[in-house]
Amino acid sequence: MLKFRKHSSKKLGLPQGTLIHVGDKYSEGTKVQQIQYTKNNTRQISVESVSECSKSLDESSVFWLQVIGIHDPKIIQQIGDSFDISNLTLEEVMNTNQHPKIEEFQNYLYVNTRTYYFDKESDKARYDNISIILGKNFVITFQEKENNLFESIQNRINDKNSLLRKEKNDYLFCTILDTIVDHYFPTLERIEEKIEKIESNVSSSDKKTQYEIYQLRQEMTVFSKILRPQREFLSMLLHSDSGLIEAKTSRNIHDVYEHVIHLLETLDLNRENLTGLHDLYLSTISNRMNEVMKMLAIIASLFIPITFVAGVYGMNFQHMPELSSPIAYPAVLVGMAVTTISLFFYFKKKKWV
Repeated sequence: MLKFRKHSSKKLGLPQGTLIHVGDKYSEGTKVQQIQYTKNNTRQISVESVSECSKSLDESSVFWLQVIGIHDPKIIQQIGDSFDISNLTLEEVMNTNQHPKIEEFQNYLYVNTRTYYFDKESDKARYDNISIILGKNFVITFQEKENNLFESIQNRINDKNSLLRKEKNDYLFCTILDTIVDHYFPTLERIEEKIEKIESNVSSSDKKTQYEIYQLRQEMTVFSKILRPQREFLSMLLHSDSGLIEAKTSRNIHDVYEHVIHLLETLDLNRENLTGLHDLYLSTISNRMNEVMKMLAIIASLFIPITFVAGVYGMNFQHMPELSSPIAYPAVLVGMAVTTISLFFYFKKKKWV
């Protein structure tokens, strides 16, 4: 069963804003990458000194800081100090147990969301925590581990003809949200493939099918827990009066919101389909058990008369006239056979066999 990570006891008794990493550690170091671009130029560097990177900020360019690895409180604190980010926000960035949500501050927006995907090696659903901070002239993303999630965005940034190069940092923020949501669709397709596989095997009454149904239901439950809060925070984002997001960018956010609605509706339909398959599986098992019990009952019914006759003549009474007859034994055998055959044809006439 796929479960959300349990809360760490390391935070017990500590004051709010204490930077403690809660979650799995995927790498030894923290990688920080700075991408800065304008309509005509782009610059991408690996940041050595986090405290110095904020000096590159200006209103004429879009600034994107990618942080991969959120377990080092020293680096996270330096980023917070450089970009004037509250320790309460930084605390949530380092806590991978946070549910998707949005928080508005005076000088930035904080969004926590999750990726959800199937691991190719284990063929099991996994999720990673993603934190995004939108400031007046910067965007910061925090990832648990390195992956190719934002590779398509980087490729668009490197293309001087892309729309992304012509827009501001709020458009980059929206593009990041859109990319995360777009990566849900392959996961949904994978779920639908699994449902089709279960549908083709449900009549086999295999115990493996029951396990696959149970596992997939758990995965869909987690997926729903990720999607539903995203629908809520995107709705809040659409109705936000924050000056950090321009009106034309809100239209793009509305498109992302509609994608999430579509995902949720499709997920609900798939859940109903899976529930129907589960009921069909139980019905198949029940029908098969009934057939077995029916066959056993017929066999027992065929043997009841001959068992009765054998029981009667198996009694050790001294005066049983039939015992002295020379044709008694074959007559009893013939009688048993006729009775059994007659019952069989009677059951067949009634279509019980």
